[in-house]
Amino acid sequence: MDMLKRCVNSFIFFAVAFSPFFSFITSNSTFAKQIPAKEVRVPEEIPGYIVPYKEPSLADRFIFIGNVSAYFSLSDMQGAGTIGGGGFSAILAPGYRITDQDTVTLLYDGSYYRRRDFYSDEVGPRQRLENQRHTLTAMYRHDFGSENRYSISPSIFYTESWNKDVEGGGWSDGLYNYRDKGAGIDFGIKGLGFGSKDKSTLMKIGIQVYDREYPNYTSLLDLATGLGIEKDERDYLGILFRARFTCNDTKNVSWSIDYYLLAKRLEDKRVVDSNGYLSSKKQRDYLHNLTLHFSFRPWNTGGFRLNLDLMGSVYDSNQNYYDGMGTLDLSDDEFIKDFYDYRSFRIEPGLSYTLPSIPITLSLSYAYQRLNYREREAQKFDGSYKSDKQYEIQNELNIGLHYYMLKKISIYARYQYISVHSNNDYIRVYEYDHTVNNYYAGISYSF
Repeated sequence: MDMLKRCVNSFIFFAVAFSPFFSFITSNSTFAKQIPAKEVRVPEEIPGYIVPYKEPSLADRFIFIGNVSAYFSLSDMQGAGTIGGGGFSAILAPGYRITDQDTVTLLYDGSYYRRRDFYSDEVGPRQRLENQRHTLTAMYRHDFGSENRYSISPSIFYTESWNKDVEGGGWSDGLYNYRDKGAGIDFGIKGLGFGSKDKSTLMKIGIQVYDREYPNYTSLLDLATGLGIEKDERDYLGILFRARFTCNDTKNVSWSIDYYLLAKRLEDKRVVDSNGYLSSKKQRDYLHNLTLHFSFRPWNTGGFRLNLDLMGSVYDSNQNYYDGMGTLDLSDDEFIKDFYDYRSFRIEPGLSYTLPSIPITLSLSYAYQRLNYREREAQKFDGSYKSDKQYEIQNELNIGLHYYMLKKISIYARYQYISVHSNNDYIRVYEYDHTVNNYYAGISYSF
């Protein structure tokens, strides 16, 4: 009961301190923890960034933290048939503890999958069949203060991501392949329960600066003129601020609040004015994300656990869009100010039950997500514009079974249903409406 009171009091304190953010944000999870039976979806804008945490004794100079998961899958899309596939994910973090305050770690975070999947190019959903992403991070951690309550962790990292789209081509041909080079620093504080030294509460604040490059993406304007205008129009410098507060009582209740702000400074892309000309301004984008996660076991005994995730995002850009409608007649042209701006929210309740006599966990979750564009109008089948603002709605259902064979090895099966609907009917380039059923069976090993 004392633990529950401390968690609740900490939540009130943190909510008041960050109330300016709560007034307009509620988003896609970025700090989602690694769950072997359920894949974690991270927005494409956010680079790989995971800081492992472990407190070995001084005798354990060498540290090795990791999780490896592999699975087979079937992916069925309505109207497109079924494909077989699979994938793997791995987090490998060998480290060395120099002293009781200083640790160095080399982290690998990678994944591969083959299935029907959709990602956004900021205009609409594009389908891909295969994706792989790999991040290598080198970091140093210094603990200080009473009982090593505080920590500071500088790091450098490198990421590469490759796609195989449905149009074909090899790994090196993906139009939206990218690579990141960057550095960051994190600051952590344990025991924030109103002066309590209890380690169940933890706050982390960090900042990253990275450069993202799309090596295969060259603007159509540059291809047409050869003048180098907006040649690398997707490349940008990213500045990412993130904060996380966690209160964890492993027996009954835990919750966390995650917030990040990503500022994107595009290097070559200029803002389009109301006449369809390029202005002297460079494109600047800002993405806010906030996630609240709650996990509660209603009884002190028994295997039931209730989960709730509330997520929201705000995207603001100074970029506009000028549509010539494919004609020479200027009278039918459309100018859309703040074309990329949107607001979205996601709510995901879930339930899990662990059998009392057998180490099997059953899980069920449902997610509803809606994205509303502030100024972008939906289009009809012929490409003309409606009077309604564009929106997208996603429904997702997950049913899972997880069997813990040994202390560190488990096998799992999962069914995933994803249905997306939009009021945009113009499907010449993008598949706004789609329904996908995914079936997974895999094995996971943690150490």
